[in-house]
Amino acid sequence: MSVSIEQAPKLANPADVGNLDVLVGFDDAPAAPCGRADDLVSSAVPCNSLTIDALLGPPEIGAGEDLAAFRRLENSAAASMIDPGRPITYMDVRSWSLAFWAALRQRRCLTQKLNVALAGQIALVAPDGGSAGDVVAALMAGRAVDKSKIEKILAKAKVSYDSCLTQAMSEIAADYETLSRLIDSAESKAQAIERHCSRREAERYRLALLRRKAFDAQALGPFE
Repeated sequence: MSVSIEQAPKLANPADVGNLDVLVGFDDAPAAPCGRADDLVSSAVPCNSLTIDALLGPPEIGAGEDLAAFRRLENSAAASMIDPGRPITYMDVRSWSLAFWAALRQRRCLTQKLNVALAGQIALVAPDGGSAGDVVAALMAGRAVDKSKIEKILAKAKVSYDSCLTQAMSEIAADYETLSRLIDSAESKAQAIERHCSRREAERYRLALLRRKAFDAQALGPFE
């Protein structure tokens, strides 16, 4: 769209700056002209998990999942937004957080499936009881186990860690492929939200600058 100076309305006073919203077909710009560029991104209401919950309700995450960790993720996302004081941004933050949380969830599932398969391989080749039983129990429970400890156990059975891991990977190949696609899908959704937010906020910033220019110069020049 192109608007020439002849087509632009004459702005006689600050109140008339709002006419520019009608001119450019954009009704979500600041209500008053801005004195500095920094003012264009200022916000009176902070965006965080509490204010997002007040508008959208609590996050829909799985039972037993770490709500505190989700809150930290959501607060970090909110802090990175250009204009965190608008309700539409609250929805963007929640949508991005849920998408990225889904990717993290699928990664945890993938890790646990591999741990269980690896535990099964260790149980097959390692001697019964002792440290081998402790390692298997830890892997089944999802606890971290040092690789050197596993290698020592497998060395007694004359089995390499790589061969044991390869066999475990082959057992979960189908699940691995499915979970990998789910991870890619969730991360792609989060990236799409990021791109959408960047384009929209850049447009809002550009139009706010045009409003200030119209107020200062009493006219709007050609723009695309």
